[in-house]
Amino acid sequence: MRVSYTPANPIFGTLTQVTFLVDVVDPDGDWVGGQCEFVTGNQLVVPAQSAGLSPNPTVGIALCTFIERFGDETRQIDLRLVDRAGHQSNVISALADIEGRRPRR
Repeated sequence: MRVSYTPANPIFGTLTQVTFLVDVVDPDGDWVGGQCEFVTGNQLVVPAQSAGLSPNPTVGIALCTFIERFGDETRQIDLRLVDRAGHQSNVISALADIEGRRPRR
């Protein structure tokens, strides 16, 4: 699991797009259009998206994107993917540093 931010160098306290990138292998090829379930904290559910793949890929990278106010903290991330048929992946866990640069005064 990897994480990216838009903008790439967010400022402390601003709303920032956060995307978790997850490697996927799904023999049925129905994970695109499924969902990403964050099972800790606010238990957020967002669409499982992809970039530049056919509609039914068996291998790829799922993009799990949401908007978050940036701060200085480390968070436990527990995430699972659910394909269109309702099949759940194992839970993927990681610590993510959600740290932004502080504005100059």
